[in-house]
Amino acid sequence: MKAGRYFVENLAAPVAEWIVGGTPLTSLMDVERRHGKKYLVFFLLK
Repeated sequence: MKAGRYFVENLAAPVAEWIVGGTPLTSLMDVERRHGKKYLVFFLLK
């Protein structure tokens, strides 16, 4: 089942055989400088 930025597959198998994955939160962040100040910006992907 894939949804959004995380997923769990092979749920019919025992827990040890589940496949879990996702996107780290830090890969969706960036620091921008506006008017001399730093801002943390999150990128929302759809």
